[in-house]
Amino acid sequence: MSESKPEMSAPRFYAPSPLAAGPLTLTGPEAKHLTAVLRLGPGDAAELFDGEGARAAATVQAVRGKGAKTAAELLCEAPVYADPPASPLTLAVAAPKGDRFRWLIEKATELGVARIVPLICERSTVDPGGGKLDKLRATALAACKQCRRDRLPEIADPLPFAAFLEQGLPTTLFHVTGDRFAPPAPGPYAILIGPEGGFTEEEVTLATASGARIAALPTPILRTETAAIAAAAVFAAAS
Repeated sequence: MSESKPEMSAPRFYAPSPLAAGPLTLTGPEAKHLTAVLRLGPGDAAELFDGEGARAAATVQAVRGKGAKTAAELLCEAPVYADPPASPLTLAVAAPKGDRFRWLIEKATELGVARIVPLICERSTVDPGGGKLDKLRATALAACKQCRRDRLPEIADPLPFAAFLEQGLPTTLFHVTGDRFAPPAPGPYAILIGPEGGFTEEEVTLATASGARIAALPTPILRTETAAIAAAAVFAAAS
């Protein structure tokens, strides 16, 4: 789940359009951040990334407009492309309370998780939908800029537990009754983390019937967000 290491000096900006050598215009929040927050101007260095594995060194050429109409003109060098992960990880997790989910998203992004699915379980107490998803996606973007990750994780729409299992991904469900986690074979994989009350016996049975493995972390009783990051870290270390 690692990516090649980019240069660490220039501030980073998200440019979702395909990167190519030549001129590029940043608008919206990224342009405002470049000009009003970092106060970059003509001649300053920057790095752009498209969230799909490409990044490019760039130089600010001009800044125009103010507020919502701010635009920054940059000149890009030829982009560099990061290899896709050999074992992309999907983290399906019941939403924890408050800001804990944003913390979880930030750390999962830093660990290279490819896809995060808010999981709706029988004991779920938090609705992860609506405007919360926009905030979670913004958190993932900020984490990519901070840790210089080239690929944005997908923050998927919430899915009921059974519907997620129907996707057919090789899966490990983490539960106190499980065995020690064994590294899976290379390839796409999913790990399931339940809500504060844990998965029900019916959910564990359904997961087992669908072919999922049941595993336990070394410390069996953890907060949802702690368990999710611990499991993702174990997977990353084994990949």
